[in-house]
Amino acid sequence: MSQGKTFNEASISSIHGGIVPAEIRDGDPIFARLISLAGDPSFNREFRVWRMSPLGVELLVEDTSSVPKGTSVDLELKVGNQKSTLSGL
Repeated sequence: MSQGKTFNEASISSIHGGIVPAEIRDGDPIFARLISLAGDPSFNREFRVWRMSPLGVELLVEDTSSVPKGTSVDLELKVGNQKSTLSGL
């Protein structure tokens, strides 16, 4: 009898395609900073990383009005000692 792990399909976000993203816990050495390319300094700050996969990063944003939808941003992602900069909307 096989006891495979089952996944709830609703927990798989469209951001990550068919990949189940890793959940980031408090204390994990993973940090993200959004930088507005439009020059709006109000959301040039660190956000908590909630989940991530090779296809995307989800941030925990408490005030959704703090990051206007469709704004060009850079995301500085620090995982341990490595730092990457990603560009997008």
